[in-house]
Formats: sequence, structure tokens, C-alpha cells
Amino acid sequence: MPVIDKALAGKPALDVHRRLEKIRDALTSIALTGETLRVYRAIEVLERISTPQARQLLQRLAGGAPGAVATTAARKALQRQ
Repeated sequence: MPVIDKALAGKPALDVHRRLEKIRDALTSIALTGETLRVYRAIEVLERISTPQARQLLQRLAGGAPGAVATTAARKALQRQ
């Protein structure tokens, strides 16, 4: 994270330094794997295809369980279109 690295290079106070490192560690430890990665990739493909059928499928996915990965990703994809 270039912004965080730059801030750390500026020798911030110890508490700020620790918070920045914690944020950097949290951001770099996020990794999509397995089924979650497949869901995001499938929704990205549907978004890029952008046919009426793909949009209809995104709308069906967006109507899924609140907070579910597929539901949230599909809603965001529809907002970007």
C-alpha cells in the first residue's frame, strides 16, 4: 500500500505507526479464494457481457439473501451499469 508506506516513512508517532501497520496488514491479508472468488468472477463476466439475459440474471442474484456475497456483488454490478 504505497500511501501507507509513505506515511510510515514519515516517522509518525508510535500509536499512529502501529495503527497504520495494522491497517496495512488487514488490507494485504484479504484474499479471495475458492467459491467466493468464483462468485466474483462469474458476476464480473455477467457484467461485462451486458446482454439483456446477463442483466436479468444479475437482477435475480441481486434479489438473493441480504448480505450474501453473490447478492451484494450483483447489486454493485447493476449499479455500475
